Amino acid sequence: MGETGPQGPAGAQGQTGPQGAAGPQGPSGAQGQTGPAGPTGPQGPQGLQGATGATGAAGPAGPQGPAGPAGTSPLWAVVSSAGALVRSSGATAASRPATAQYQVVFNRVVSSCAFEAVIDPPSAAAPSTAQGFAHSVGTTGNTSAVSVFTYQTNGNAANRPFTLAVFC
Repeated sequence: MGETGPQGPAGAQGQTGPQGAAGPQGPSGAQGQTGPAGPTGPQGPQGLQGATGATGAAGPAGPQGPAGPAGTSPLWAVVSSAGALVRSSGATAASRPATAQYQVVFNRVVSSCAFEAVIDPPSAAAPSTAQGFAHSVGTTGNTSAVSVFTYQTNGNAANRPFTLAVFC
């Protein structure tokens, strides 16, 4: 045999063969940069009310206010069935101008005040004559007086002892 001749030209490329099996997974790459923030989402529902907190300490006392106007003494009278002023505060006179009709005069104008008259309760000295009711009104023509009318429990006019209070 003789010597090997020179290499001939390369032939045409053949067909691609079938894909081989996948190789093992490679290592993870480095983490990328953080992306931009997304838009704010819608507001959620309101939560439950929390527990009431502890009461705080009392604040300091404020300054004293100015003095108020001078007060007036209370007005009242206890009057006997005969129309005599028994005791009083601010009443200057009492009278009985007619049966079961009384007038009590005070030391100041009472025409804008409220009046309350009640029959005095029965006592050992007058066990039955003190029952009934009373009605009080301002006196026409005298702004310092109150008229009181007294009645038996059946509604008939009768002389009765009473207590009158005036509220201004």
